[in-house]
Amino acid sequence: MPAEKAGFTVSQLCRALDVAPSGFYAWCRRPESAHAQRDRRLRVLVRTSFEESKHRYGSPRILEDLLEQDIRVSRKRVIRLMQEDGLQARAFLKTFAVCSDVAMSQRSTRPTLYKGYRFPPELISHCVWLSYRFGVSLRDVSELMLARGIEVSHEAIRLWTQRFGTDYARRLRRAGRVLEHLASR
Repeated sequence: MPAEKAGFTVSQLCRALDVAPSGFYAWCRRPESAHAQRDRRLRVLVRTSFEESKHRYGSPRILEDLLEQDIRVSRKRVIRLMQEDGLQARAFLKTFAVCSDVAMSQRSTRPTLYKGYRFPPELISHCVWLSYRFGVSLRDVSELMLARGIEVSHEAIRLWTQRFGTDYARRLRRAGRVLEHLASR
């Protein structure tokens, strides 16, 4: 209502909202509630923690920071304050070293082929490559990725090998034939 006072009179706004003008003025003079005051203080702490993390911390980590400072607050309150301030943690994917191999370098990482997957095309292609090139089990591929700091379930890898494996195996055989032909010269 305070924002609309410029275009309308207080009595018009009160009539539209079915509120007595005396109630509006009493609300304006009323001091800020204890909950609102605490929210204001917490908002500063949440923003500070968010800025110190370079915009990487979401509500769980910010909650951890607040609890380490002996500030008791619920996770839902932190979520609400972050949403009201428009604070959203930026997601980042960990990078990993790519092995060099003739067949692997010829693999397809066409973006449209891998569209809609959570992981980058390089990672999906690498997992399929490990599975087909070396006959590594899906669980072993999952553990290899975990050793690099990337958590991928063996079920996701199974779906990737089902979806992209036949195409990859065909290209791997073709690359093997090319290498054999070059070696026989």
